[in-house]
Amino acid sequence: MNFRQFKIMSAKKMAKLQRIHQFESPGTRLPHDLIVSNILPRLPANSLLLFKSVCKEWLSDISTLDFQKSHFQFSSQIPKFLLFHVNEVRKMFFLSYNESENTVRDLVELRCNKLDERRDGFLILDSCNGVLCIHIMEENFCLWNPVTNQYKTVPHYNETFHDVVFDVALEAGGFGYISEVNDYKIFAMFLSHSDQSVFHFYLFSLNSGTWKRLSQLDESNYATTLCNVVAVCMDETLYWPVGKPGIRKLVGYVGFDLQHERMKKVVKVPWLRRYARVDEIFKVKGCMSLCCRKKRRGPVSDVWMLKKEIQGGSENWVKLASFDRRNVAVRGFTANGKCLVQRYGQLELIDPCHQQDTDTDVSEKSVDCGLEVLQPALKHVDSLMPF
Repeated sequence: MNFRQFKIMSAKKMAKLQRIHQFESPGTRLPHDLIVSNILPRLPANSLLLFKSVCKEWLSDISTLDFQKSHFQFSSQIPKFLLFHVNEVRKMFFLSYNESENTVRDLVELRCNKLDERRDGFLILDSCNGVLCIHIMEENFCLWNPVTNQYKTVPHYNETFHDVVFDVALEAGGFGYISEVNDYKIFAMFLSHSDQSVFHFYLFSLNSGTWKRLSQLDESNYATTLCNVVAVCMDETLYWPVGKPGIRKLVGYVGFDLQHERMKKVVKVPWLRRYARVDEIFKVKGCMSLCCRKKRRGPVSDVWMLKKEIQGGSENWVKLASFDRRNVAVRGFTANGKCLVQRYGQLELIDPCHQQDTDTDVSEKSVDCGLEVLQPALKHVDSLMPF
């Protein structure tokens, strides 16, 4: 279906809704409270944006924060994957999936006019409450809701950051939401302009609209040990794998508490020394998971999950699966542990514990992605809530 057909279909649906709303007799019309509290919140966000035009009453109801929170609770049960590829002009895609049937469908390209105007590439830090945090290379950060198209440019750094090189790639970053104070925060690490062996750390608060420098971290060795650019956010804490200073030999992981704005102690993971690098860090079943490679150019990647913490400080790591990178690229995980992989130009959803299933014909369950070089996927939930 092309865009013109979609508009025609949407117009017809809206006209039908308006006729129903205007001409049904009061005795046959569903109670208004039932519609607003039990029917509308279960509908897709894009449909609700159209339904705002049905009548003033629906416009008012759908625009309230209580309704938007109710809709988000239902929408959270139907997450999507957000993917983007790494060519010079980057593209973003939504991918729908069904965990119970191991199927993926509807690879839909996202368009943002304000991002399309920029020729430089960009990096998506994360998706939180339906909001994307994007770092535009050699410029700044922005927040964008793809459903409502609300877009906000994060203010530039003030004069106290004059000694920092902001026209280079982000060294490390993360994005998260603090529910207690209803605030979004961006963590960023950049090189010093005067001494490029020195790194500086910054934190942006959407509530205050300002950046502040985390000077207590400037003299630390975290900058030389973080092994991933983008963090994974869990329980309002950003996590990165870490290595030894200089050589970055894998040691364990570290977290930055967004609420209390402090770095936690490095947690050592002895078995990580067997690996040369961590390709990606994921959130699987609410737990941190690492995709590791024994050789930097080796073909095999192992996925480990931190299943739970045990009293006394020890941890229980479980190996989920091993993948041959020559045939399969791990792109992400669902909340319940199904794995999104890219294989021979196809995106597939598999159970990592039963990888032999991927040898069968999966054409009806997969999506063609061509030769797109896709970055690991983020989980995204459609939201009408403003930020």
